[in-house]
Amino acid sequence: MNTDIQLLVDRLVQRMDLDRIFLFSYPFLEKEKQQLLLVVNPVKGLSPKAMAPIVSLCMSDTAEIPFDMVLTGEWQNQLKQGSLYYTYASLPPHQLHAASTKKNPLFSRKTVTGLLELSQLNYKKSRKQSDEFREAADNFLAKDDYSQATFMLHQFMELRLKGFQAALGMNGGKSHNVQQLMKSVRNVAPQLLEIFPCDGPSAELFRMLDQAYTQAKKQETIAISLDDFNLLLEQCERARTVMDGMVAAMVERITAYRGQLEAAAAQQAADGARQAPNAATLPPMASTQLICEDFSGFPWPEQYKKDVNALLDRIHQTHRPEQVMMLNYHTGGFSGVSPFQQEQVEEREGSKTELYLVVLMKNKGPFHFRCMEVGEASAMVVYLNVKTVQRNLAEGHRFFHTMWTKGRTLRRKATFEPSFEVASVDWKAEYERAEQTWRNAKACMGNLNELIQNAGSLKLDTCMLLLGNLLEIGVNTYLRCAVGFVPFDVHLAELIDWSGVAGRQLLDVLYPTSEIEKTRMRLMLSPHAVWWQNMEIGLSGQSQAFYRTRAKEMVHFFETLCEGAVKELEGKAGTAIKEGTEA
Repeated sequence: MNTDIQLLVDRLVQRMDLDRIFLFSYPFLEKEKQQLLLVVNPVKGLSPKAMAPIVSLCMSDTAEIPFDMVLTGEWQNQLKQGSLYYTYASLPPHQLHAASTKKNPLFSRKTVTGLLELSQLNYKKSRKQSDEFREAADNFLAKDDYSQATFMLHQFMELRLKGFQAALGMNGGKSHNVQQLMKSVRNVAPQLLEIFPCDGPSAELFRMLDQAYTQAKKQETIAISLDDFNLLLEQCERARTVMDGMVAAMVERITAYRGQLEAAAAQQAADGARQAPNAATLPPMASTQLICEDFSGFPWPEQYKKDVNALLDRIHQTHRPEQVMMLNYHTGGFSGVSPFQQEQVEEREGSKTELYLVVLMKNKGPFHFRCMEVGEASAMVVYLNVKTVQRNLAEGHRFFHTMWTKGRTLRRKATFEPSFEVASVDWKAEYERAEQTWRNAKACMGNLNELIQNAGSLKLDTCMLLLGNLLEIGVNTYLRCAVGFVPFDVHLAELIDWSGVAGRQLLDVLYPTSEIEKTRMRLMLSPHAVWWQNMEIGLSGQSQAFYRTRAKEMVHFFETLCEGAVKELEGKAGTAIKEGTEA
């Protein structure tokens, strides 16, 4: 356990009568945030809220972690009623402290399966009703009726929040006030208040949702400008993404836990069948995690090492993987040696440790790719099935061969002792395949660039969509040529992050350095922001020249990058042919 977390747990236990302490994480805008759930034994005359200052006191000199407090009886009732939130937060891997040694009997496979089915059904129904009002908001927006569009947006948020409350095990009641509904979930989803704060300049804009509802009941309208509506719409979309993402993450992680229960039950049955009738019954051996690398010899600050090990511990607690491998890393002043790149770029300054990991599992379930963060450590994680790795190694797949022979094993399950057949890579075929891929992609990028350069007049929406297409083609093609592997079903922004597995060239060029660059990059990475906003404005002569130059620079950059990757494969193919001839 992380030293700071252990210190916090010790302080909390000394000052409060706690039955359980859980530490879990949830996704927030493509990152992972931690949260505490404190199960408090009842104290006469005191509610959990009254004890909140004690928790803040314990965190006064450590990193502040959002927390939720619940009485023991209420916690048990929520678990019995099938609350998705409390079930996820209370999973055994999340437990840091238990005053009682009595195990919770509620986490059986049958109970978890029923909970998942019911939660998914209810939230899906809520989403369907909510999305109908979101579509209606677009319809009124097309008619320039911003007041009715805001009213539809209110209904969209109200239904979404009530569905979210139901998933959390909360009763939304009959209230139609979106601000009150948002406040009611602040303890379990504090990230929503970062989007819609209850005070400050943006609070007045948020209140327009409830004002639109009140006025609509009187068949009256509110005055709201297009700019204010677009800003409100963007914030609502962010809140929708957070709620949907949080529910989806809880479902998939509880599903993963259910898979572990099934695997444990199957293993126990198999062990029982092998035992002799008169043999003494032995307790099943726990799967031990072997620490193959603790980073003690790495040239990192101690805090980086602590956070990286804490991040790996979280992966182990959540997934119980067979093996965790590191392909590359970047940190302040240091970079690892990428197995996918022969020439190393000079060191860069940075403020965090970035790891590029592969997690091997018997059954990865819904997991494909995830960005994780603990303290100063972040990781881009690819999940692979063991059988997938075994099959591709036998077929001589370039990425899997490089990962297996040059990657660094960080953690491994004691029972995992693979003896996979590792076939040689056909570098000539890899070069020819990459060369053909780049030739086709280059032609597509050239056609798009020609369209931008020769257009009589450029509209901002068209220009952004074309630049986004250029970026998407370039990033995917570079990964295909340089790494030989593109993670499945991953957003373009995450693919750009994942490109660091082969070096920082792409990251250093594409990461925005100013606010206007951030806005442009956001529009390129999120085409729906262009589709659904009124951006039918022409660019000035100066702006047209800028975007034409940007398109030309982007094409030239990816030409240099991809041709370098193809040339490196050509060199490997030549070396392989030469070695084969000499042999």
